Amino acid sequence: MNDSTQYNQEYDVAIIGGGINGVSLARELSLRNLKVILIEKNDFGYGTSSLSSKLAHGGLRYLKQAHFKLVFEALRERHLLLNSAPHLVKPMPFLFPVYKGILSNFILKMGMLLYDMLSFQKTLPNHSFFTSKTLGKLSTCLNQSKLNGVAKYYDAIMNDAKLCIEIAQESSLYGATLLSYSEVIKIHTNNSKISHLSCLDNISGKKFCIKAKYYASCTGPWTDKLLKLFNKKLPNYLNLSKGIHLVTKPIPIKESIVISTNDNRIFFVIPWDNYSIIGTTDTLYHDNLDSINITKDEVLYLIKQVNYYVPNLNLTYHDIFFTFAGLRPLLVSNKKIGTSSREHSIIQNHNLFSIIGGKYTTFRSMTEEMAKKIISVARPNDTFIPMSKNLNSYGGYIKNINQYIQLNFKKDSDQFNIDKNLYSHIIHFYGSQYRNVLNVFSENNDYKSKLIGTDHYCGEVIYSIRYEFCKTITDFLRRRTQISFSKNNGIQCLNQVANLFQKELNWSLIRYQSEIKHYKQFISKSSIDHILANSD
Repeated sequence: MNDSTQYNQEYDVAIIGGGINGVSLARELSLRNLKVILIEKNDFGYGTSSLSSKLAHGGLRYLKQAHFKLVFEALRERHLLLNSAPHLVKPMPFLFPVYKGILSNFILKMGMLLYDMLSFQKTLPNHSFFTSKTLGKLSTCLNQSKLNGVAKYYDAIMNDAKLCIEIAQESSLYGATLLSYSEVIKIHTNNSKISHLSCLDNISGKKFCIKAKYYASCTGPWTDKLLKLFNKKLPNYLNLSKGIHLVTKPIPIKESIVISTNDNRIFFVIPWDNYSIIGTTDTLYHDNLDSINITKDEVLYLIKQVNYYVPNLNLTYHDIFFTFAGLRPLLVSNKKIGTSSREHSIIQNHNLFSIIGGKYTTFRSMTEEMAKKIISVARPNDTFIPMSKNLNSYGGYIKNINQYIQLNFKKDSDQFNIDKNLYSHIIHFYGSQYRNVLNVFSENNDYKSKLIGTDHYCGEVIYSIRYEFCKTITDFLRRRTQISFSKNNGIQCLNQVANLFQKELNWSLIRYQSEIKHYKQFISKSSIDHILANSD
């Protein structure tokens, strides 16, 4: 619980926003021995950082717009992520079909060659191209009408929410103070500089103040809103693009599929655990940042496109388990929203620095650049040395997980008294932090029981509360795990999870009941039934 007397010291930097950019900046600054505090009004990764398409990629479509520098940077960062967080960021083959009238084989081949060239660090294989005569079984799931060929290339998929949490854990390890569910309600200024922040603990209702020499806004889609608290006269820096995703029954192949439509859009069908993620759309957004509604027309558009290009899937409304929508913060421009740049900008207003735009994959390089700018002012005599490029993530020290399991299961199973299924699950999910998880399991045999209807275990709830800043049931079921994505949405294990929270955090009956109610409302609003019932 936040205590108003706890934060009366002066920090070097106060960071507002606990998405991937905020926690990564906290890591960069803490590595350099700055006293850092971060304030996030919801859970860490609550916004855009858990609402992405789950891709760590260069962005093929940006080649068409000649954003070569952005693609090069993103491919370099993809390489670093694959090495630093192998349990969370994993190689994935993609099939990119070419249809007459939409894209030519030659153009796609040239794009793929350029993509390979820009990916100079060969973590992943180069692309292959198959004509209609050499496709074989590769195209059996695709619409055969007017199919000219298929490019097979490699990018990476990632657990975006979990990666954000691990970077937060690292930041805390290096000395940063991280506050979730703590909202900035007023920015106080003196001579045009920020003097301090008035904040509200959104769980306890207590107010407190934070004072720092410098401040950093890493608030993504909320940037313009935050900057208006600082100075109402500042311009808007962002265009917001809304992207929706459908979590559905699984596609019958192991590769992801890239769909390039005849209206010049690109989206993906991605295998993800026991289901598929389909998305995303790309439309201008002006409405409520804290409640992003999905319309029936948006869902219908994705269903129709998928069923045309992957007809064997026969996707219907009934096959949609869960939906989510996020906002991309794009630099203001006169371009159409679908062709806007994903590049970023860092601006300074007195002692307030703000990062604007950018994409998830490049979070490390963006926040390293931002840290360099802050340190050039805060410590002008210091030489800035890059430090995070070769860092592993919090659980990223096991590079070959399957080999590690084979070599270490016997020894660890004797110590922790666990079976191989549990052991394998914990290492694949938590990486090199698995021993901390299993130490929790050792406290109580009940923690080795599975949560009903899932592949997760009761002990993971306790670990998440103690080590992963997990404060609510929704934090756990949606962002520490993705049980919310499953067909039953975690409803089967909801009481189990609630009981574990109540025991660990000594919840009152009112809080216990409120948490269950809130999660059920969250799932209801994310359901296809809710979308259909609330669309015109």
